[in-house]
Amino acid sequence: MDHTITNDGDCVIVALHGDIDLQYSGHAREVLLQATDEALSVVVDMSGVGMIDSSGVASLLGALQASRKRKALLSCRH
Repeated sequence: MDHTITNDGDCVIVALHGDIDLQYSGHAREVLLQATDEALSVVVDMSGVGMIDSSGVASLLGALQASRKRKALLSCRH
């Protein structure tokens, strides 16, 4: 799994690519948590994700919880 991060005004777009499984979910979590720390609006572009397992879903949920604590917006697109 790899990722790209772009800024679109006040929004950070995190594009994830590849499979998000147990091997890569920790990396995905770190990337998403960093993005939610830096921006009040984060879009997770999952159009490049081929497969996501439960550990990857847990990473997304962790980022969602972190963004809610900051009163930030986290959304996904595919």
